[in-house]
Amino acid sequence: MIHIKKSKGKQFRVVITGRNGEVLCNSESLKTKRSAWKNIASTAKQFPLANEDEVEMLTVMDDSITPKAKKFLNINTGGVVKY
Repeated sequence: MIHIKKSKGKQFRVVITGRNGEVLCNSESLKTKRSAWKNIASTAKQFPLANEDEVEMLTVMDDSITPKAKKFLNINTGGVVKY
């Protein structure tokens, strides 16, 4: 699962966790949420998928807002779709 979290100083960071809850990747502090979305899109391109033609959306938990929101990132366009 991919999470956007608020860090100290009103900055953001991206945390990628495995199905078992183990943290796989932590980003550096990012100044804007837009930078966090760009980080997710570029990271997604680094992981080859078995059938890339079928995968267009990534599920992202936005933990930086209350209540938390599940959103989707379109890998092809970089656009964010609110769930």
